[in-house]
Amino acid sequence: MKTRIFSLLPLILISMACGSTTPQAELEPATISENTISPGPNDGQGANSSPPETATTVGFLSLPDVRIVYIREGNLWLTEESSGKIQNSQLTGSGDMTTVRVSPDGQLLAFMRGREVWTVGMDGLDAKLRATLANENAALWFAPNGALLAVATKDHIELVDLNTSISNKVLSYPAITNATLPEVIWVLDSSAFKTVILLNKENDQAEFLYVFTDGTVASLAKFMIAPHQDGSSYLSPDGGYLIYTAISSDGMKSLYLMDSSGATKPYSPSANSVRALGWLNNSTRFVYSIDEFSQAYLGDIFGPPKQIELLPIDKIQWVDTDTYIALENRNLYLGDLNGVRIEIDSKVTDFDIID
Repeated sequence: MKTRIFSLLPLILISMACGSTTPQAELEPATISENTISPGPNDGQGANSSPPETATTVGFLSLPDVRIVYIREGNLWLTEESSGKIQNSQLTGSGDMTTVRVSPDGQLLAFMRGREVWTVGMDGLDAKLRATLANENAALWFAPNGALLAVATKDHIELVDLNTSISNKVLSYPAITNATLPEVIWVLDSSAFKTVILLNKENDQAEFLYVFTDGTVASLAKFMIAPHQDGSSYLSPDGGYLIYTAISSDGMKSLYLMDSSGATKPYSPSANSVRALGWLNNSTRFVYSIDEFSQAYLGDIFGPPKQIELLPIDKIQWVDTDTYIALENRNLYLGDLNGVRIEIDSKVTDFDIID
């Protein structure tokens, strides 16, 4: 895996040497050659320059075999472990990337450059412009089969066929403002996905949907969700459960647990602020906080919660049952459930873990 990700460097260096050719925006996705992708100026670095690297010595936190692609100040970076250190390497110098995602098989990288959706192989070859959007804000989600890429925007979700570079809008919804873009959780055979959308911002009504790749949509449940920022919801990785925050009967807030049939029950006691934070990879345990992280808990669909040590975070992905990568106030961290946290880098806007 390490040789694949580092081989992105030839693509970057070739592109810098070729100038700043930018493909013309088109209504339909376009395929371009390797040499026409142009990350842009590299802050004075020549084509033969080595990318800057930083290393953070790991203390008493047990370091997993983790590799991360992330975006720092609009550029792609790689983190991996080397001789007990966290090693960061810069891969691009364009300064215009906003979202990054790694395919399930680790062979393809998808990212946003302005309004454009791109993919490139981990060997640095076969760069393609896949779609041009109406705005720059989008989230990317690979299907398990690696042949489809879901692009979630503020008012629709479209699917890009990675074999043909043809995109198809499969779901439209009221425009989202100042809120997290919808999650896309694919079913295993890549024939459909589950998502949650905000139907009506005025009354905080949301809908749990099952969306087929041909655009057929089935509603699984409608429910009330707490206003942003407590209003985040998260689907389990297998799509079987949903956690979200809603106003409880006493006018406070509680965490609720819903299964795919729409059956719902309150999980946490009510409080002034309750925030869902996401699921562990096993789809049975989840994380939430109460009163702005004064208390954090590891919930379980089969039992009561367990209090844990967790500092404030904006985004979290789990490496294993005890260790996570988190983003908080643009700082990227490696942490564990004992409250230990080591900074990987700062000025970070997005990341994805390489399995």
